[in-house]
Amino acid sequence: LTSLPDLSSLSNLSSLTINYNNQLTGLPDLSSLSNLSQLNIYDNDQLTSLPDLSSLSNLSSLTISYNDQLTGLPDLSSLSNLSQLEIYNNDLIECVDAYPDHLDFNYWRRTPVCPPACPYPEFAEFKENAMNYDESSCNTPAVNGCMDYIATNYNDLANVDDGTCEYIYGCTLWDASNYNPDATTDDGTCIFYGCTDSSAGNYNEIANSDDGSCLIGGCMNSTAENYNPSAEMDDGTCIINGCTLSLFPNYNALATIGDGSCDMNSSNIYGCTDESTWTYHEFATIENGSCIYQNPQIGMKALGGVVFYIDSTGIHGLVAALNDLPGEYKWGCSDTLIHEDGFIIGTGYQNTIDIVERCSERPIAASEAMAYEVNSFNDWYLPSHSEIEKFFSSGIETPWNHYYWTSSEYPDNSAYYYNAYYGHINDSSKNNSHKVRPIRSF
Repeated sequence: LTSLPDLSSLSNLSSLTINYNNQLTGLPDLSSLSNLSQLNIYDNDQLTSLPDLSSLSNLSSLTISYNDQLTGLPDLSSLSNLSQLEIYNNDLIECVDAYPDHLDFNYWRRTPVCPPACPYPEFAEFKENAMNYDESSCNTPAVNGCMDYIATNYNDLANVDDGTCEYIYGCTLWDASNYNPDATTDDGTCIFYGCTDSSAGNYNEIANSDDGSCLIGGCMNSTAENYNPSAEMDDGTCIINGCTLSLFPNYNALATIGDGSCDMNSSNIYGCTDESTWTYHEFATIENGSCIYQNPQIGMKALGGVVFYIDSTGIHGLVAALNDLPGEYKWGCSDTLIHEDGFIIGTGYQNTIDIVERCSERPIAASEAMAYEVNSFNDWYLPSHSEIEKFFSSGIETPWNHYYWTSSEYPDNSAYYYNAYYGHINDSSKNNSHKVRPIRSF
């Protein structure tokens, strides 16, 4: 409800409750409801004022509560028959001027009575149009000034705001193109450049000024059923049928719909068949649109995993498997020193070979990392000390709640592991079991 009808004809009404009307801003005249004995007005979020209640001489119970926008109360002094009065939790009413003298408030919830105001504007306790004044309330000399701390002329000594606050208007949002670090008040002029065409592949919902960067969105994989040759930006809508289970040799990492074609005896291997790209898959027999012609970037998914390190050449680096190996494994051979070095980037592969050749225990972390295979990529290994640190510090999404073995050894009976809880390397007994995240180089 946004308003109430005329109630003046309801002369016999004895009880009236007006509540939970979130759009109601005012009430009709109630003065003719002379038989009203109970009036409840609560939980009307937009109600700002109440009508005169002085003629409701038979009113014995009155509740006014949870009206968040109510700024004042009518005079209640003439309601001599009131035996129950509850006025509370009206957010904008901190105190009331007075209550009927005959009421005992020991048993009722109520908003406190406002203290008497000082009658002289030279004091901070002065209040215009107060119900009562008392010179004894004049305690603090008034200091006029701007009391808004964001204003340029804010006066921290002022106790009476005199309306003189001055502001610097401008854009106060730091990520806007026209951000003004000196502005104290936002004037709604912030500019965010970007593509404002909602049909574009790179539509930016925050942008309010088009910069001409809009690109046609669509599927850019030529092997997909819905390939769009006009697309300038892949929007993730490609429909590609194929084997979606990595256990099978004909697994297609880009397939979006499993079509029942998975076959353990298949000789089809899907991948990039263009030797000129860094994503070339030497065993691939069928092109699946996975070739990437731009230089590798951290976070790209390619070559069986996700790129987390790129060396100085800009076209070589390291890829981590997309998931941990299931279960946990020992490092193995706790009483045998396998190798004394092998900490830096580039040593993990040889470390893993050394461990598998010199430690006959199975299964162990190194043997399981080397046994991992996905999409015919079978040259995975256990990362070294620095390689696993680089993985967890690369900025890509990584696990946070496990311990991960490295292929780097400490003394004879210990090896290094990465503590993903706290983000640092520790040493651990080789007999302990930890998680394994295989990596490979490209």
